Amino acid sequence: MSFELITFLVCLACLFSTLAAKYLVTVRTFRFRERLHAAEAGVVDLRKQLKVIDNDHAVLLNKEKSLTNQKTRLEKRIPGLRKELTELSD
Repeated sequence: MSFELITFLVCLACLFSTLAAKYLVTVRTFRFRERLHAAEAGVVDLRKQLKVIDNDHAVLLNKEKSLTNQKTRLEKRIPGLRKELTELSD
C-alpha cells in the first residue's frame, strides 16, 4: 500500500467520524430541545394554576376580613342589646 492510499483512508475515516459526531450531537440537541419544550409547557400550566390559587387566596382573605369585621360589629352591639333586653324585661 502506498502512502497516498493510507493517507486517503485516514482522511476518509476522519470524515466519517466527523459526520457521525455531528449526527450524534444533532440528535442529542434535538432531544434536549424536546425536553426543554415539555418543561416549558409544564411551567406554563403550573403558572396558570398558581394564578388561580393566588386569586382564590385573595378572595378568601377578603371574605375572612369581611367576616371578622362583621363579627366585631356584632360583638360591639351585644352589650347594648343586653341592656335593652334587661330594660324590656323589667
